Amino acid sequence: AQQEAAAAEQAAASGSSLVVAAREQLKQAIENAEEKRRGEEVERAAAVAAETVAAQALERTIMAAKARLHEDREAAMAQQAASQLEAARRAAESSSAMGAML
Repeated sequence: AQQEAAAAEQAAASGSSLVVAAREQLKQAIENAEEKRRGEEVERAAAVAAETVAAQALERTIMAAKARLHEDREAAMAQQAASQLEAARRAAESSSAMGAML
């Protein structure tokens, strides 16, 4: 009976050790899952930040291109006005030279 009691006690102690080990493994698995989840959240946040920076850079590029286009249009209009003014000046000179000949 003593041997059976000792064996039962030893089995209970062994079972208790298994429960403790299982609890520890479960705790570790939960910690690993939480760490993985935090890592995934950081990766998602980094991806969103990268997309935001890329979108902002693209927007600045578009705005700069629009500004250059506007400047180019203004320069072309100024050049056209200068050409028209020069043509009008020549026409006036020509007309005045013809009038002087008559």
